[in-house]
Amino acid sequence: ETVQLQNTLASSSGLGPTFNYYGVVVVVDQINILPNGNKQLIIRREDGRDFYGYRPTLKAILVNNDLIQQP
Repeated sequence: ETVQLQNTLASSSGLGPTFNYYGVVVVVDQINILPNGNKQLIIRREDGRDFYGYRPTLKAILVNNDLIQQP
C-alpha cells in the first residue's frame, strides 16, 4: 500500500514524532535522508502490536512529490 502525503514532516498535517494511520497511533523512531533526497522512516505502532500481525517495525520511504512522474 502506498500513502501519498501532501505536506512535509514539519507541517500541520499531523505527521511528526507520532501520527494517526487509520486509527492506529504510529511512532516515528528514526528518520534517515537517502542519497537521492528521499526520507526513510523507521516506524512502529504505539500499542506495541505488530504491523499486519507480521513485523514490529516498518521502513517507509517518503518520495518527493516533484519526482513522481504523472501519467
